[in-house]
Formats: sequence, C-alpha cells, structure tokens
Amino acid sequence: MKSFKKSLILASMVAAYISAGAQNTYSGYFLDNYTYRYEMNPAFGNSKGFVSMPVIGNFNTAIRGTLHLSDIFYKSPDGGKTMLFTNPEISVSEAMGKFGNRNKIGTNNKINLLSVGFKGFGGFNTLTVSASANLEASLPKAFFSLAKEGISNKTYDIHNMFAYANAYASVALNHSRDIKQVPGLRVGASLKFLVGVGNVDIRFNEADLTLGENGWTARTNADIYASVTGLRFEKDTYTPSGTNGGAPREYVSGANLDDGFGINGYGLGFDLGAEYKWNGIRFSAAVLDLCL
Repeated sequence: MKSFKKSLILASMVAAYISAGAQNTYSGYFLDNYTYRYEMNPAFGNSKGFVSMPVIGNFNTAIRGTLHLSDIFYKSPDGGKTMLFTNPEISVSEAMGKFGNRNKIGTNNKINLLSVGFKGFGGFNTLTVSASANLEASLPKAFFSLAKEGISNKTYDIHNMFAYANAYASVALNHSRDIKQVPGLRVGASLKFLVGVGNVDIRFNEADLTLGENGWTARTNADIYASVTGLRFEKDTYTPSGTNGGAPREYVSGANLDDGFGINGYGLGFDLGAEYKWNGIRFSAAVLDLCL
C-alpha cells in the first residue's frame, strides 16, 4: 500500500439517484490491493484479474442516524445480559431521556451477486451484478414513548414521522485505462443497467393514537407514494355516527400483493473517474451514479 501521505484525494463527487448514500467501504479507497476500489472511482484498476464468490464475495452495509446503540440497548444492572429500552428494568425517565423530537436512522445495503475482472481492450475491465436496498426514516419521540409505555390511556402524537425505502438491481460494465499521451493520467467509466424492484415513501401529516384498556382510537392523515409492481390498496367506507357525523367517505384500509412482485422499471446509470500521479502524489476525482 502506498504511504497515506502520498495519497491526496482532490475531489470525490457523488450525484446519487436515490436519497441515500453509496454503499462502499470508504477506507478501501486508499488501499491499492482492495479489489473493489473501482466502485468508488471507475478509473481504478487491478493488477490482475479476479472472480468473486456469489453473494459472500462482497457485501457492504452501512447504518447511520442520530441514535446510538446505547440508546436502544442497555446492560442489565448485574451486567449479565443485554436488553432493549422497553424492558421494565429500565425506567421510563431514563429511557426517554435518550430520544430527541426527531430521531433519524438510515441504512444502505449492497450485495455483489457476481463480480469478474480481467485485463483486455487496452485496460482493465469489470462486470458486476449487484442488488441494493436502502431505508431512510425519521421517528418522533412519541413513537418510542408508545413502545415503552404501551397501553396507558394516553394520546400519542406521531405526526412528524416519515419513511422512505427502495430496492433495485444493477448490471455494471467498467473499463479503465492509462492515457499514454498524458503520463500519469488514468481514466475510467462505468455503464450501469438498472432494474427497479420498488420504492415507498410514507409521510404522516397527522397521527394521534389513543391507547386505552377498553379500546384504541386513531386519527391519521398520511401520504403514501408507492411504486411496487403487484401492490394494490384496499379501500373501505367509513360512515360517521350521529346526525352531524357527515356523509360516508372512503379510506385506505390496507394493501396486498396478490399479483406478486415484479420488475418495476428500467434505467441507465454512469460513473466517471480519473486519477493522476505526479511526483509521488496521487490526485483522483469521481462522479458516481449519474442516471437517465
């Protein structure tokens, strides 16, 4: 591996086609012998060819947010076991003191189903088949209070809650080569064929939940935007009681996937990258996930 002091990242720009970040081991950017560096900059090539084992050859997952693991998991007083914040041994005041008004969490996951790299066509080439799934969510403090307190004859306001999730597969072709006319310069590009599985965006504009011993009531107003092949919303009719209740009105009562999952669309994506070596210093720049 080259000395870290002789590696200088000039720029690394990401234009993501999803709101979540890319799923890569960023520390691998600085390792010359890291096989999958081309996913972070398509200009990077390998000294020899490779074939990865399906699925376990390369798996990346990232979790981020405003919550810490210690906010969710606690050690028992005797230190013998780990338990959730909902455990009765954890007081309500202690547990709820860890949560803010907005608690954000996100996860990105990418599995390389197959990766092949080889020299040819004047440079280094890779073929990668992968699957990705991403989630972004914001949960209000009342959501955790509901989980902690349970049925307590109390109304919980969880209106400022949202969640976004998507999943897709891709087939990526990458080529990188040295530019002989400019010593020290190497460029690369990736062409990605994208296959959408689905995406869901849920936002609660209003959500008041009252949980009591004899019954639960809920007043909600939410927007749900979903693009999933086979997904069907179920509707029902609500008839208000009393003379001043108003006219009957329809509402969404559920959803089902009777038709099963399917392909949810296609797309194209591009990665562009360059690397320049000068007097032992390495400059690199990349633009990732430009999509059509």
